[in-house]
Amino acid sequence: MAKSSRVKRRAKVRSPRRNRGPVLWYVLTALVVVVGVIAIVAFRDDAQAEAPRANRDHWHAAFGVNVCGTWLPNAPEFHSAADNANVTAGVHSHGDGLIHIHPYVSAEAGDNATVGRFLEYGGWSADRDSFEVWDGQVHRTGDECGEGDDAREAVVRWEVNGEPHEGDISDYKPADGDVIALALLPEDEEIGEPPSAGNTPVDLAPQPGVTAPAESAPAPTASSVPDASASTSSTAPAGTSTSTP
Repeated sequence: MAKSSRVKRRAKVRSPRRNRGPVLWYVLTALVVVVGVIAIVAFRDDAQAEAPRANRDHWHAAFGVNVCGTWLPNAPEFHSAADNANVTAGVHSHGDGLIHIHPYVSAEAGDNATVGRFLEYGGWSADRDSFEVWDGQVHRTGDECGEGDDAREAVVRWEVNGEPHEGDISDYKPADGDVIALALLPEDEEIGEPPSAGNTPVDLAPQPGVTAPAESAPAPTASSVPDASASTSSTAPAGTSTSTP
């Protein structure tokens, strides 16, 4: 009986030690999960910082269209979707030759802030082989530039910051400061730089009729300069008539 009692006492003493293993495993697992969540959130924040964020970023990209060597006028101004005036366009035009990108909702932010979104809002379209923009004409690969004997077959192509790109321009996500050129030209002709490249966004430029404060001393005002006539009358000696014999 004594031996049996000693065995039971040893079992009672040792039993808590056997429970430490599972507790430690749960703690480590929880730590791994927490660290993983923090890493994912940090990664998402970094990724979102690379794209225009809704109600946070305000980007601009120059955009021009060259048809057979002639640059079209700037895209007309619009601030709502062409097919629904009740939809405010966070990717829009001020008529200054720039794509203004300051998304209001997630549907036009991040990966959705594309040239295609801008064109769609404006009522236009483009793909790898054709485009229809504000000149009201459909331009396609295979169209000719020039007339008569000078006519040459042209192709739809596009560049960003002077570098040729392939694929559908509508899928391109502009970066802040990009210069984007869409063209219908013979293959051996350079697209060139859109006239709007380097334009100051109109929503950042000084407004007409608003002048910067003068650096020189301000001109005297009526309130700061004593009125000469008032001064003369007020400084005349009182009681002059009574001092004369």
